[in-house]
Amino acid sequence: MVAVSALIGLATVIYAFGDVQPGRISHALHPLLHALLAGVCGAFLAGDIFNLYVWFEIMLIASLALLILGGTPAQLDGAVRYAALSLIATTLLLSGIGLLYGLTGTLNMAELHLRVQEVEDQGLLTVVAMVFIIAFGLKSAVFPLFFWLPASYHTPQTAVSAVFSGLLTKVGVYAMMRFFTLIFRHDVGYTHELLLWVAGLT
Repeated sequence: MVAVSALIGLATVIYAFGDVQPGRISHALHPLLHALLAGVCGAFLAGDIFNLYVWFEIMLIASLALLILGGTPAQLDGAVRYAALSLIATTLLLSGIGLLYGLTGTLNMAELHLRVQEVEDQGLLTVVAMVFIIAFGLKSAVFPLFFWLPASYHTPQTAVSAVFSGLLTKVGVYAMMRFFTLIFRHDVGYTHELLLWVAGLT
């Protein structure tokens, strides 16, 4: 995933040199694109769920700045919607991390794989899993949580839209795959079937 992200990032940056005219926008575009790519690669490499949260925050800050780069009314409107929904997702993600840490005493994904099997209240663990489904669902714009995406992704520069559509939402899908193949395997008949329906409807 990191190699794919690097290739997409390289192609996008090369395209941006020819597409974006030199000036205020181009001076901010490239540092912000690299910050966004760093967040994407960091999320793919994270082995700790709190570190994953930190990389998601880096992606949020960089992507929000890229959305408003240019300052058109359409960009600002899309950025407000994107920021509002992203903050809700971030709050849910942090809440889920806190609940999971309270149940297991660890944030390391490899240790969580083992410790979730020892949790006595499996019903509460399913509730925590649902919190992560909503959080990552908002991040990846799955059905029915995609309503913020049409207002946001068409407004920035073409190079930015390419990174957003090619990488940004995929990080949420990747995180969901890691969580529900490595950590939340206790209630496959409910959570995984729900994910199957969500994937099909998306």
